[in-house]
Amino acid sequence: MALYDIDTPAVPIHRLPAALIETCLDRDIDPEKLLRGTGIFLEDVQRGERLLQPAHCFRLIENATRLGPAELPFLTGHRLYPGNYGASGAAWTNAENLLKALRTLERFASSLSPLWWPRLEMGGDGARLYWASACGGETNADFLNALMMTAVTSFCQWLGERSFAWHYVLPGPLNYPEQYDVHWGPNVRANSLSCYMWIDRESLLAPWPRASASAAASAIHQATQRESAKLKGFVAYVDQHLIETIDQSPSMEKLAIHLGVSTATLKRRFQRHHTHFQARYDQVRQQLAIEWLTRQGLSLEEVAQRLHFHDGRNLRRAFKRWTGVLPSSLIGTV
Repeated sequence: MALYDIDTPAVPIHRLPAALIETCLDRDIDPEKLLRGTGIFLEDVQRGERLLQPAHCFRLIENATRLGPAELPFLTGHRLYPGNYGASGAAWTNAENLLKALRTLERFASSLSPLWWPRLEMGGDGARLYWASACGGETNADFLNALMMTAVTSFCQWLGERSFAWHYVLPGPLNYPEQYDVHWGPNVRANSLSCYMWIDRESLLAPWPRASASAAASAIHQATQRESAKLKGFVAYVDQHLIETIDQSPSMEKLAIHLGVSTATLKRRFQRHHTHFQARYDQVRQQLAIEWLTRQGLSLEEVAQRLHFHDGRNLRRAFKRWTGVLPSSLIGTV
């Protein structure tokens, strides 16, 4: 698995960056102010050949957030797909149903969503599509959550030729609640400890009129052969690795050995992304604690053991430090 960093040229300019720039220009935002400090020129967008560093994309988002209206991430999300995404885009466009579409998005996220990483989790009640950083940019989380959730909502509605009853769960307050109501409807819950969109199981398997199993299979084969299919953002990769090895008591030293680098090199790589190992480990343990306490109904002691705490009391203190609330406050949440 090849990993890209916040300063790795990995984001095709003709995809998300172009969609955001075009949306801003449609809203009469001054292009000079929009592109200031990004290293991007309008000629680059017109040629559509350049790969951008995620850091440049994050600066573009920061400028757009400062200059644009509150609806900007939603408007950009509506125009992001289908777009020119090559074989991965063709695989997504020809998906047989919503479930296969979401699995395609997750599988080819380095092409379809290289800045903000989707993670699909299936449950008895349906599917949850979690969103988190691929390689930094957490200061733009509100913008990217709104943009990517809108993009998935809009694209799936277009493909399925119907509206889906998505439920949206967001961390923090809604600064512009009217925008969420207009673009997402009433099923939005704010001030959560998680960030995901949920859809019921029945909606996942209904066949789509635009589907083509043979075209999807051919596109998946082509996309899988591309190097981009083997890329993953550094932060997203670390988080997923920690989730998968949580039962082995992860550590900085073990992660460095897994990546084939020294601990000093790994520390510097974390610093480039404005994070560190303990922050990633705590974030993963928080996510898993919420999952196990709410949707799996495990006891506090069981979760503490799985997450390598001495006992439930230590987990309770850590959870309060991470989130500001006690685990008991999760009772009755989903």
